[in-house]
Amino acid sequence: MKKIAILLISLMLFTSGCAVMTAAAPEPAPAPPTVEELLADALKYYNAGNYEEAILLYEAAIEIEPRNFDATVGLGKAYRSTGNNGQAVETLKAAYELNDSPDVAFELGCAYIANGQYTDAERLASELWKDGEGDDKAGTVLLLSLAAQEKTEEAIEMLNNEKLAEYLKTANIGDCIYAGSYGENGKRAGHGVGLYPGGYIYIGEYKNGVRCGQGAWYYASGDTKWCFTGEWANDAPNGYGTNRHGTSYQGPWSWVHSGEYIDGLENGARVRESEENGVIFRYTADKGKVPIIGVKEHKGENHTDYVIAYAEGSKKVSLNLHSENELLGISPWDIDAD
Repeated sequence: MKKIAILLISLMLFTSGCAVMTAAAPEPAPAPPTVEELLADALKYYNAGNYEEAILLYEAAIEIEPRNFDATVGLGKAYRSTGNNGQAVETLKAAYELNDSPDVAFELGCAYIANGQYTDAERLASELWKDGEGDDKAGTVLLLSLAAQEKTEEAIEMLNNEKLAEYLKTANIGDCIYAGSYGENGKRAGHGVGLYPGGYIYIGEYKNGVRCGQGAWYYASGDTKWCFTGEWANDAPNGYGTNRHGTSYQGPWSWVHSGEYIDGLENGARVRESEENGVIFRYTADKGKVPIIGVKEHKGENHTDYVIAYAEGSKKVSLNLHSENELLGISPWDIDAD
């Protein structure tokens, strides 16, 4: 019994010692993140607008796999989003060498434009877009390059291309594809060109990341071309401007609207004139709302027009709305705007 007791005590001491030794042992170091994990986290930061953090993660992935395509193109896009256009060009050139797809050509072309390398952008785009035909993204690069150089007539000619205009309306471009200068805070500032969802092109001034100052706004919808030129603030037309639409950007314009705008909506005294036939309408708007002064029933067509103005010198020609609640302004700030 004495021997058994001694043995049990020895076992207890040994077990206790093992527990102490186990508790004191250092924790194993965590496994380093894989390239796939780094890329997934980098994309999350990029999509959230935290480009600096995304850059660090893309660089870490490239440290592990120097020729990783996804990391290289992601790093280039993140550089461009911070306004580091020189680094963006060099990185996206490396990505294009790894994969010369139209998507990478588009990213590189936009970087060239942002860095002022218009000849390089147009050379790259011209390989994929010739005589109004080819890859639509390459056509977009060429359009943005012309607009950034204020070659407005040539840019407008491209906007008249129905194939390209249709692509621009449906392209998945995020909030904006921007080519231009940046301020010290890393936000868009000064002169720039932006391609916006729906195929809208803006050429003009930016401040603190938004459209602000003098600018021109182009849009094509089927056979109808729209152009607004005037004052901008808070990312929308605010102040005096002229809105034109017709079948060609070269004119003559079907209608020319002049006056004040508030957040893209017509406001105050308005003049609407047709360059095609000289008809002039005058009316007053209040943040897009216009008083109804008459009603025209179209029984055979089963609809009603609401008159807001009669042509100068004629009560037979009227300017009509299709709905009493229709707002007048510049699309896309109002869905019914014209």
